[in-house]
Amino acid sequence: IMRLYKKYSGSPGVTVPASIGTLELSASRDADKLYLHVVNTDLHRPQKLDIQLADTHIAQATVHEIAPDDVSAYVDHERPDSFASTEHTATVDDGMVSRTFPAASVSVGVLDLS
Repeated sequence: IMRLYKKYSGSPGVTVPASIGTLELSASRDADKLYLHVVNTDLHRPQKLDIQLADTHIAQATVHEIAPDDVSAYVDHERPDSFASTEHTATVDDGMVSRTFPAASVSVGVLDLS
């Protein structure tokens, strides 16, 4: 998880709500990207989030997600990729991203800004 966050983060931090429903949030940015770190703490249900930024347009979005099928998954020599991330393109409609985050998942949304 920390490798994922390290790879997809900027400086400085950006103020976002600490949580929305079962989603815990943090964000940072660089010149043309916003990185939204999202943890769905609900072990059984996905959580939807609509993302829209004041005074900034989202041109496109990619989500890097760690969401094992089994909440009791673990890493060992037989299962080294249990927490490998997958990449998804998120739909941007009129500058807004709607995304459903799987139960017990960790994600980074990379929002390309224009």
